[in-house]
Amino acid sequence: MGPSRSVAVGLFVVGGIALFGLGLFLIGDRKRLFEDSFVVFAEFERLAGLQDGARVRVAGLGAGEVLSISYPQSPQAKFRVEMRIIEDLHPLVRKDSVAIIQGEGLVGSQLVEIGEGSESSPRIEEGGTIDSREPFEMADLMLKASAVAETLSTTIVSVGDRLGGTLEEVQAVVTRADVLLQNAGVDLAEITRAGREVSRDVESLVADVRSGKGTVGKLLNDEALHGEIREIAENVRQVSEDAEATSENVRELTADAKAAMADFRSNDGGAKGILSDLSLTLASASEAASDLADSTESMKRSFLFRGMFLERGFFDLDALTAQEYVEGALGGRHRQRRLWIAADDLVEVDASGTENLSERGKANIRAAMSDILRFPSNSPLVVEGYAHSGSLDERHLTARRRAVLTRDYIVSHFFRNPSYTGFISLESMSPRELAAEDNADASDGEGVVLALYYDEEAQPAPRPRAIH
Repeated sequence: MGPSRSVAVGLFVVGGIALFGLGLFLIGDRKRLFEDSFVVFAEFERLAGLQDGARVRVAGLGAGEVLSISYPQSPQAKFRVEMRIIEDLHPLVRKDSVAIIQGEGLVGSQLVEIGEGSESSPRIEEGGTIDSREPFEMADLMLKASAVAETLSTTIVSVGDRLGGTLEEVQAVVTRADVLLQNAGVDLAEITRAGREVSRDVESLVADVRSGKGTVGKLLNDEALHGEIREIAENVRQVSEDAEATSENVRELTADAKAAMADFRSNDGGAKGILSDLSLTLASASEAASDLADSTESMKRSFLFRGMFLERGFFDLDALTAQEYVEGALGGRHRQRRLWIAADDLVEVDASGTENLSERGKANIRAAMSDILRFPSNSPLVVEGYAHSGSLDERHLTARRRAVLTRDYIVSHFFRNPSYTGFISLESMSPRELAAEDNADASDGEGVVLALYYDEEAQPAPRPRAIH
């Protein structure tokens, strides 16, 4: 082998080793292997396809990976997932934080999302275990929807049968009451007529006695006549008792009919129970429909459909990390119009220490929007929030609050479609690197940037300017 060939082979070997080392460094940097980290655990009954090496996010920010998964030793035990998280996000992971397995899309890979804990809860210690929530799967949704549909069908049939039977019973009671009232009316009329006739006979007899007609002694001593009079009186009393019994029966039937109608209309009656069952069934159907809508919405994050949304120039910011956004995830064939508003020109601090939009800030937002309104209204507008003061979690919350205040004012004041107006917290990243070179006011990194993405074929790119 000649000297030149030996040198070439040596250079090739050295170059291969250098490329291998560079690849290891890039992979380690991508997975943040060279950053300080801590380990936490979470336990799940089901993994929903989670694997070793899966991504871990904290409050939507890429934070680490799954190191290992320990299998349960009994049916009652759970899978134990070991996760590595970068130390910078340790202030956000508290003992009351909750971990949940989510999919990046409807058919995408699984990751672990950890929510930020409350301020009053202490930080999770190294090797600690946080609470978890079981993942939701499409099969569960379909089974639930099928069960709800079957329950709804059965309930509707049952409600129809019960309502039909109840109405028939009420109609029968009303019919019987009407017949009884009619019969009682006839009996009462007959009783009244007979009573009038007896009263007239008695009045006639008393009148004859008082007028001196007939022999009074004979009338008084005639036992046969006295017996007839007593029998007549007994008959009159019996007729009166029969009339009173008939009236009591009519009153009882009327009370029964009223009680049946009151029970049907009352809150605790049979009709109320039927309507309550129907209301619960409809509520379950509404919840199932809402779950199905959430699952359909997650298709937007699937890698199968993500290209369509990128082609439109707009993407769901919940599916992007701050670094992916900075690297141009919303760029594509679109150009940008970026306008900077410093924090001093945007917000003011109230007595409780909370930042709110100042009148000067609202005026600056309106001035910035006057330049943006001449672009198509469906051009995506993203409000970027920046903050340099405080710890990592304080910078994240401050930048996010500034972006939310600005975004809400733009949507409500200029009637922009909320689907095309988003916000993102870039924390302590340098806005000057993203803004125009002549925008010197962005150097301190405290404030917001209005970033408009528009089709360069439909609208020429205007020259960017700063808002003071």
